[in-house]
Amino acid sequence: MRYALQNDEFFKADEIAKAKQLLRQGQERADALAGSDAPWAAATGLVVRGYVSKIDRSVQPYGLVVPASFSPTRPHRWRLDTWF
Repeated sequence: MRYALQNDEFFKADEIAKAKQLLRQGQERADALAGSDAPWAAATGLVVRGYVSKIDRSVQPYGLVVPASFSPTRPHRWRLDTWF
C-alpha cells in the first residue's frame, strides 16, 4: 500500500476501503506476534504470505496452496504449491 499511496495508484474508489481493511489486518497480526501468537501460520488452502526484498526492502507477496490435511505437528511430507 505504501507504493500505491506514494505513486497515486488507487484506481477504484473501493480500493481505499480494501487498503484500510488490510492495514487493520496487519495491525492485528502485529499485535498477535507481540503476544507470541501466529494462528495464521497453520492456515490451509490458498494462503498469502510476504517477504522483505533484499533489493529495495519492499514487501513482496507470494502465495502457498497448503493442503487441508496439513498439520504442523504431524511428521509427514507435504506437497506445497506456490505462486509468485
